Amino acid sequence: MNATAAHARPDIALRGAGLRDVVAIWRLQKMIFGRDAYDALTIGLMLLDPRQIHLQALCEGEAVGFIDCERNFFESTMWIVMVGTHPRFWGRGIASALIGEAERRAAGQATRLKLTVRRSNERAIALYTHLGFEHATVSVRYYNDGEDGLIMEKPLPRPTIEV
Repeated sequence: MNATAAHARPDIALRGAGLRDVVAIWRLQKMIFGRDAYDALTIGLMLLDPRQIHLQALCEGEAVGFIDCERNFFESTMWIVMVGTHPRFWGRGIASALIGEAERRAAGQATRLKLTVRRSNERAIALYTHLGFEHATVSVRYYNDGEDGLIMEKPLPRPTIEV
């Protein structure tokens, strides 16, 4: 899919991510998350799983954002495993567009969308709250450095059936 991001600038396009995008996503991960970034092999394995949602945002052919969601069949949830935007592009609606498209694709596959965010990441928490996520619980010492992770979630819309 090559759709223009509805909430982002018109020069930003969203498209499915695949193995061809491993290096670009890995570089973005390292820039955004530092030591918390996934390694390239893990990203490649995620992108090989057809049950997951893999998207990236592009500006003039350059990867500037990404999202990967994994379905948990037992809980009927879709987990945002990773989402990020290049810092030069913060505030342009890219993360909102990626999450919105992931929500659209997840509707009908799961009833809830969940994510984990560092307790100290106030900017991300504010964005997720704005997008309708609510605090669900705390994952104590979730991150490698011992920081807690806040688990946030929101209900997914039920698919409508047109007659």
